[in-house]
Amino acid sequence: MKLLILLVSVFYINVALSNPSYIPENSGDNEINFYYSAIDRALVLECNDNNNHRITIEVYNITGNSVFRADAELYSERSNQISLELKPGMYIICLIENNKKVSKKILIK
Repeated sequence: MKLLILLVSVFYINVALSNPSYIPENSGDNEINFYYSAIDRALVLECNDNNNHRITIEVYNITGNSVFRADAELYSERSNQISLELKPGMYIICLIENNKKVSKKILIK
């Protein structure tokens, strides 16, 4: 009778993988708040400080395809609206200002 001895070594390696479809969530400490108004069919942006902001707005559908992109100037201490007619579905709205990106997921019914 032959005896077979099998030695197994297991190694765990932590590897950081990049995920191009990952967009970080809003951290909550931003000067600009935004939401989608289904009644007005518009993106509503509000500045929390006394500065004007030059931003880029990007909207992606759930598959990652861009459905809207625009540059905008936001004025302090007032509500800014951008017409945005979206079909029912899940979207990711991104605001970019000075290489800082803030995003929110929205569901339109």
